[in-house]
This record gives sequence, C-alpha cells and structure tokens, in this order.
Amino acid sequence: MHEHERARAIYKFALDRMPRSKSVNLHKAYTTFEKQFGDSEGVEDVVLEKRRVQYEDELRASPKNYDAWLDLARLEERAGQEDRVRDVYERAIAQLPPSSEKRHWRRYLYLWLFYATYEELESRESRQLGLPSRTRRCEGQALVFATATR
Repeated sequence: MHEHERARAIYKFALDRMPRSKSVNLHKAYTTFEKQFGDSEGVEDVVLEKRRVQYEDELRASPKNYDAWLDLARLEERAGQEDRVRDVYERAIAQLPPSSEKRHWRRYLYLWLFYATYEELESRESRQLGLPSRTRRCEGQALVFATATR
C-alpha cells in the first residue's frame, strides 16, 4: 500500500505543476491508477478535479457563460467546500453582462439568486454557531440589479 501512496503523491505533484494543455495524458493515467488502486473517495476526487478543470477551461474561453458558472458552483456545493463555493460565486458575479439588454442580465441575476440561496442555507448553520450572515448582501445586490434592468 505504501507504494500506491507514493505513486499518488507523484501524480498529484506532477499535475499541480504541469500546464493543463500538457497534462491531459497524465490526468488520464492518474484516473486509471485511481480506478485500479484507489478507493471510491479517491476516484471521486479525480473525477471532481477533472470536471473543475473542464469548467475552468470553458470559463477562461467564455467568462460570461453564466450557465457554466452555475454548473461549477453546483459542483463545488456538492463537494462541500465552502471557500471554493464562495470563490466561484464571487468570480462569477464579477463578470457583469456585456450590455444593458434584459436577455444578458437574466442569467446574471440567477447567479445572484443562487448565491443568496446558498448563503441563506449556510447562514442557518452560521446562526447556530453565532456567525454573521452574508445573505443580506447577496439579496440586496440582486435586487439592485433586478430593478436597474427593468
């Protein structure tokens, strides 16, 4: 088992340092390795990382693709990493629509609404721990944008 852990560490080291364009075959080999020697959690991590890379590549090519932002946010929500979820939503809402046409703003507003919903669900847990809520900021900003685009 020790050799498998060492091989896993080498794969991760290489994947972290290689450009994505040159690591496609290495990533395939790592996926095969995890399927063969890893547990279900390891395989899920590899698949999750692969999907992250795909979404990030898509967003680099088209940063105003709000559907891709929503898909990436949902992926991170399912993964359960709060910091990553918030980072995705914050990067997404920084991508203002290209014009004032309603059709461009509709998908953008969905980002804010999904973000507010996420924060509301998280704030329930935060209130139980005595932490401040971020929900009001999301809801307020979504309302500002919604009324400005009428």
